[in-house]
Amino acid sequence: QFNPEITERLVDSALRTLKQTPSIKVGPLVRVPGSFEIPLAAKMMTLRSPRPHAIVCLGVIIKGATDQNALLANACALGIQMVQLETGVPMAFGIISAETTEMALERTQGEMDRGREAALAAIHMAKLMRECRILNVEFRDKKPKNFFVPQ
Repeated sequence: QFNPEITERLVDSALRTLKQTPSIKVGPLVRVPGSFEIPLAAKMMTLRSPRPHAIVCLGVIIKGATDQNALLANACALGIQMVQLETGVPMAFGIISAETTEMALERTQGEMDRGREAALAAIHMAKLMRECRILNVEFRDKKPKNFFVPQ
């Protein structure tokens, strides 16, 4: 609900990026009051059936007169990371923390488009998790020869 102009640009960019990959089914869009609430909403989404392959977390935190923005950004990042590690569902971090509204707007377009970056990260991690699950099945069933993981 905070910074709707910027948040909507992030959402539009992420959705546009996700829809460019035909095999992706975009789940529901969940809106929360602010970035601090994103980790809990993301965790609730992991409980859905079918379970999502990845979740894109988008939000905007702009510096005010105090240091609250830094506290919110850190809490949000840590919360999203904790949910990701606890559930095994990749969480793409598309939270902008900026000094000014203008700086935040710059991060919604061109090469700095954080909505697009988060969507691409979610796609990449969902594919990686799928590949890891396939490899685990192969390892249980038989030991592959000459196994190599590119770096």
